[in-house]
Amino acid sequence: MSRCVDKLVVHLNKVIDKEEGLLQTKDAIIGLTIDVIAATSFATDTNANGSSRTENAVVKHGLAFFDISPYRALFFFTMPKWINSFVGVNHFFNPDSFDFATRLMKEIIRQRKSQNSDGNTKVKYNDLVQLLMDAYVYENELDNSNFDNLAASMENGIQFWFLFLHKFKLKIFVY
Repeated sequence: MSRCVDKLVVHLNKVIDKEEGLLQTKDAIIGLTIDVIAATSFATDTNANGSSRTENAVVKHGLAFFDISPYRALFFFTMPKWINSFVGVNHFFNPDSFDFATRLMKEIIRQRKSQNSDGNTKVKYNDLVQLLMDAYVYENELDNSNFDNLAASMENGIQFWFLFLHKFKLKIFVY
């Protein structure tokens, strides 16, 4: 996260020199937020405040993620789940950006599984996707009441929450 703050400071210095001190603070903070989310969740460097802001797909979809249609949100919150499923309203976020984020997560997981499948390359990332991959527990492991693999540690501490969510039949999408 400190790299993201350093990039923001560099960007702010460039803007101050170039624009005579005028700064769009909302854009700068949104760029910092996208940088931090991409770094901590996907181990991806976006430089959302830099020159590649309009070219980077992660930044583009990150900016549009919360462009929520009021009608879609109203429909999502007021209609029963079966009607929402029937008409295809499964969430109230921007559908294109949500689909992009879903495809991005699936691709990152696919790449990491293929990197680590050969046995020689054991690449470990320090991000949310890696935590979720490390914490994944198969359904039959929970049904057997064998909780040895759910021991809390820095490596697999998040598995507790999967057990908790499973116990109360709450589902998380992990692909």
